[in-house]
Amino acid sequence: IKLTASVVSPATIYTGKTFTYNLVVTNLGPSPVLGTSISVSDILPPEVRYLDSAIASENGSCGAGGCTLAGTLNVGDKVAITITVMAVNPGSPVNTVTVNPDSTIVDPNLSNNHDSASVTILEAPYLNNIIVSPDGKIIGYNDHLSLTARAFDQYANDITSQVTLVWDVDHRAGISLLVAGAQSTFSVISAIPDYETFTVTEIGRA
Repeated sequence: IKLTASVVSPATIYTGKTFTYNLVVTNLGPSPVLGTSISVSDILPPEVRYLDSAIASENGSCGAGGCTLAGTLNVGDKVAITITVMAVNPGSPVNTVTVNPDSTIVDPNLSNNHDSASVTILEAPYLNNIIVSPDGKIIGYNDHLSLTARAFDQYANDITSQVTLVWDVDHRAGISLLVAGAQSTFSVISAIPDYETFTVTEIGRA
């Protein structure tokens, strides 16, 4: 009896996302075996949470913690098992799965009765920083200034297209908003005297 395990997902996944472990149990011989004589144990690492599992109905049943096989596995037969989990904590969990033939099965090679699958889990992206440019630009009376805002997550990825930016203009400074809404570029007109400095600072973390 041989067991292989793999991960159906990118090598890196974010918390809150689901992914699947694929397990394959193969009867390498030397003789047919009863599925009821084989169980598969899978104690998941703490970084993931069990959601669901699937196995062909004629080949057994699965639940949290593993599977029980059924039917007859002839030499060369394979049973595919999928275990769906959710990434809940950052880390590099290694999921080790074991196939357990009972004493009625003569297994000449016990070294291939277990396998492992690993994945890297990162904290889900969140809005970490908003940068507005230009910053500190000097504008004169009735000058137009175009401001561009860009949003970044904690990994420095630009996520501007994934968020809604709402502008709060200080009208006391003589700045009137010409274009508003969920846009990343806005034009303002200044009524302040020449050579005064209109400073745009980072809005900060949401």
